[in-house]
This record gives sequence, C-alpha cells and structure tokens, in this order.
Amino acid sequence: MSSIRVLMYLYLLGLLSTKVTANYGDDWATRPDTIRTSNAGPLTTTFVPPATCTDAHVQLKYDTPFWMQGCEGPNGNECCPDGWRVDVYFSPGVCPSGYRQCTLPTTRQRAETTNICCPSGFDCMGQDSCTKPYNTEFTITHTGATTTVEQTVYGITATPIQIRFKATDSTVVPVPTKSFELLKEGELTKRQKVGIGVGVPIAVAFFAGVGFLFYRSHPKIQYRRRRRDQQPQEAAPAGVSSTDDTLPSDPPPAYPGPPSESQLGK
Repeated sequence: MSSIRVLMYLYLLGLLSTKVTANYGDDWATRPDTIRTSNAGPLTTTFVPPATCTDAHVQLKYDTPFWMQGCEGPNGNECCPDGWRVDVYFSPGVCPSGYRQCTLPTTRQRAETTNICCPSGFDCMGQDSCTKPYNTEFTITHTGATTTVEQTVYGITATPIQIRFKATDSTVVPVPTKSFELLKEGELTKRQKVGIGVGVPIAVAFFAGVGFLFYRSHPKIQYRRRRRDQQPQEAAPAGVSSTDDTLPSDPPPAYPGPPSESQLGK
C-alpha cells in the first residue's frame, strides 16, 4: 500500500472519529431551547390535524426546494395548532394527534423538559427537525413567478412542534415519567462516552500514522537511505567469507611441531 493510500485511509478514520465525538456536543445540547424564544401559551388539549396534512408538497426555503409535510404549506398553517410559528413553543403542551415526541437535552432540562413532536414515521433528529429518508432519490421542482428551481432530495421533512413542561405541570398535561431521567447538565451520555472511547484511539492512530509517514518521506531521511543503498560494498579479503568478515572460510593448517635438528643445521 502506497504512502498516499495510507494517508487517505487514516484521514477517513480521523473524520469518522470527529463525527462520532461531535454528534452530541455542547451546541447540539443547547440549541433546541434557544432557537425558540417565545411561549405561544398552553396547549393542553390534543390538536387533531386535518387528514390532508399528511400530503407532501414542495416548499422553497433559502432559495432551495424542500419536500415538506406539515405547517407552512400552500393553505396556511392549518396543519399546526393555533398560534404556531417557527420561533415559538407551547408550554405546557402535548403533542398533536398522530405525532410522536422526543425529549431533547437542553441547558434547562432539570427545571423544564423540552420535547419536539414529529409526525408518526418520521425520525426525531435531536436538533429541532423531523425527517424520513427514502430508499431512492428523486427530483422536485419549484416554479416561482420568474424562476424554476430543481433539487434532488433523499427524503421528506416535516414541521417540528416544540412543547415544554415542568414537573409541576403533571396536573395539567400528562408528563412522561422518562423525561425526568435526563442527565445532569455537563454529564456525558452513553453515546458520548462511546464516541470518546472510539474516537480518541482512532485520532491517536491517525496522527501517529501521519507522523510516521512524514518521517519516512522527509528529504533528509530519503537522501540518507539512497546514499546507504548506493554505497558499494568492499570486497572481502582472501580467506574470509563474504557473509562473515571475522571468521576464515577454511580452518588453519595443523601445527607442525618444533623444528628438527636437520632443519636447524645441526
């Protein structure tokens, strides 16, 4: 595997660890109770939307077409309770008929519980939105007075309705018991702990791999490696093996003993 492919693989792992640990960060936990600042009043009776409210329609938001279901439709806001606006919540309140509720972690969760209500079949995304993905993508078109805009979509979104209540409101609206099992402010959720446990080792491995590859690819290191590989090896001396330059290739001859008298000239 080349160095570039290794870097790309480690980079993707780094993105994964960032995504896992960031999904439930501080902004995620504090946003739902700050983007809606006005109390529209109590919603103590269950609102029943008209049957036509389950029909989807194209709506233009920020110059982009969306496939929508719920409020802000072509027929007004009849699909949401009276007094609904994008910046309001109902307190105390109950979800409309045919809706499910999701409890959100907020900065005031010990004093007041915040729920969003989504139509049945939609996922509560945790950040004041309701979505339902499709298996296949398709194109929608919004035709205005002067322009026509097309957009490829992968699902449908619905209008979330935010309700809030306190423990003392249990005599006014049915308060889910599970909503009081929320974590204390600043306490980590199980998913946060899993995200940290998975993300930190991956991040460490990512940066360690980057550092190792940077070291190997450094010009000085490569230059020294090339010099070492290109340097010719010295020939081994006679009688010395090329694989071991300290031991002779053949054993030495036997000791002949002391010289004889004839050899000494006597």
